[in-house]
Amino acid sequence: ENPLLLGDETKEGDTLGLTSAQVALRLEEYGPNEVPIEKVSMCQVFFRQYYGTMPAMLIVACILAAIIQDWEDFGIIFAMLAINGCIGFYEESKALASLEALKNELRQYVSVLRDGKVSSIDIAELVPGDIVAIRGGQAVPADGIWLDGDIVKVDTAALTGEPIARTIPKNDHDQGKKLLAGCILVQGECRMLIQATGKQTQVGQATEMVANAKKGPKPIGRFETQILR
Repeated sequence: ENPLLLGDETKEGDTLGLTSAQVALRLEEYGPNEVPIEKVSMCQVFFRQYYGTMPAMLIVACILAAIIQDWEDFGIIFAMLAINGCIGFYEESKALASLEALKNELRQYVSVLRDGKVSSIDIAELVPGDIVAIRGGQAVPADGIWLDGDIVKVDTAALTGEPIARTIPKNDHDQGKKLLAGCILVQGECRMLIQATGKQTQVGQATEMVANAKKGPKPIGRFETQILR
């Protein structure tokens, strides 16, 4: 049991957290607090670099160059396809590895206040409205706002690329108290109110946007642009 939650519960007296019935309803409505990540093999990642109208046109052009024995054009187009495919494969596999690492990082247990009691649960069971306690070294389990406790420092590099940890809260406004899933608490401990979980979090929405973008045709790469000129 987290002493931070127990201390505040005793001090405030009327803070009971969500009831079991409320949790069940919200879990059914919002689903588990998990970031959906499409499972794909490395072969799929590589071959879908050549999916789309433009890669198909270049492959046809490469075949035609070979048929008419124009080996110079064949070599240029083939090299371009190979290099562009390898670059796309590297970038996409790196992005997938980062998402998988983020998902594993989020896999933890957290102290939550429910039915007036503190318990430790898997973060996949969190729902909007939960009050949880986090401390230095833990990943923020879902999107929410700082409630009380220490002024904390949060490493947001995984989401924003910022090299310097943010200080939260910055001000009395909710935006200055925002804590985002996947960020790391590097100093202090606090309570937070969960506002969004799973696919509704910023990292969840970003993951879904990436997945949807990959379903469409592959955009024209810089090598393809050069050869078309």
